[in-house]
Amino acid sequence: MSVARQNFGSSVEAAINSQLNLHFRTSHLFLGFAAYFDQDGVALPGFARFYKKLSQNERETAFKLIDYQNKRGGKVVLSEVPAPPVQISESVSPAFASLELALQISKDVNGSLLKLQSLAAEENDPATTDFVEGEFLQKQVDLINLYTTTLTQARRAGDGLGLYLFDRNVSDSV
Repeated sequence: MSVARQNFGSSVEAAINSQLNLHFRTSHLFLGFAAYFDQDGVALPGFARFYKKLSQNERETAFKLIDYQNKRGGKVVLSEVPAPPVQISESVSPAFASLELALQISKDVNGSLLKLQSLAAEENDPATTDFVEGEFLQKQVDLINLYTTTLTQARRAGDGLGLYLFDRNVSDSV
């Protein structure tokens, strides 16, 4: 056991490991989206940059959680990051489908963060409660808003020329 460990329960430690692995999986999924949109047959470089930036943000969040876990005397447990299980639907606009999935994942991540914050409060761990609130919750609300707004604007632009023009600016929103 680490000498740095104080008021840091094993359930909170496990929840942090679960959270950081969720962020790595999300990063991997967004990296897959970036690669998809960068293909010459899809050719939406704005969406490729958009998802590459989001992938980097998710990875940075996972690293923040790793640093925090280590500071508290916890043990980081990384799980396998599987290939993204979801393929982008070709029956509807891939841009719309990816944004809908990103929105849903962001809501799931937010729910997981809220559970972590609640668990830390139940375990009387104000340091973790403060860390989650200060570092992640508002950013997650902002991301949900970003996906919602971007999806609405992409739908408004429509497929074809509208999507092409929208693609030119989408990466600037991150």
